Amino acid sequence: MVNAIGGRWMTRAQMISRRIRRNLEDYGLGITIRKCLVYGLVYPFYRRTSCLVYRLKLNLLPQVAIPDHGPFTFRSLEPYDEITLAAVEGQTEWLKGTLSRRLVEGDLCIVALDGKNLAGFNLVSLDTLRIPLIKLERPLRRDRAWSEQITVLPAYRHRGLAVLLRKVIAQELHKRGFKFFYGAAIVSNPASMRLAKSAGFDPVGTITYARFLGRERFRLQRIRSWT
Repeated sequence: MVNAIGGRWMTRAQMISRRIRRNLEDYGLGITIRKCLVYGLVYPFYRRTSCLVYRLKLNLLPQVAIPDHGPFTFRSLEPYDEITLAAVEGQTEWLKGTLSRRLVEGDLCIVALDGKNLAGFNLVSLDTLRIPLIKLERPLRRDRAWSEQITVLPAYRHRGLAVLLRKVIAQELHKRGFKFFYGAAIVSNPASMRLAKSAGFDPVGTITYARFLGRERFRLQRIRSWT
């Protein structure tokens, strides 16, 4: 029993440590400290998060020549590719131990590789809208896909790779007969919203999640253009 409890605490400590390191890489020391204070002192009692939802009409997407983009190659991740699966799961705590099953069940993950090294990935759900940060899940229509997670490793940022990943996976979805490609970004993360705009997405609305003393509420507001 002691070992089991210790193992659980060690796993949680490792997850928190990875999350802090990633925030330091993405936002710097000042914002990371503020986020830690908010998560530790405020979130147990009150939480409010707004997500911008955006959409790409796949039938309007121009064809993009993918074969030669510097060192990067793109391919669909397969459930038996243990090395790359582990590399992808290592970038996102909530995916740990679940990605292979999700690929078997039909979800799509395009990886960008630099040789054999993972440079980035885009995970797409083909049947469920998921925003884990606000605990929201909704079924999708058959002609719609949801970008659940896009990640570019720190060493490969500021090279246009995230936009390339969006274009590659959008073309793959178009080939499969999908008409709309959706995603969401936290409103307080302007870099994610700039990426969506650069990749040709249009905003369609915001979802605001609020929780106060255990009571939860969602609010949807439609919008028509970038602000």
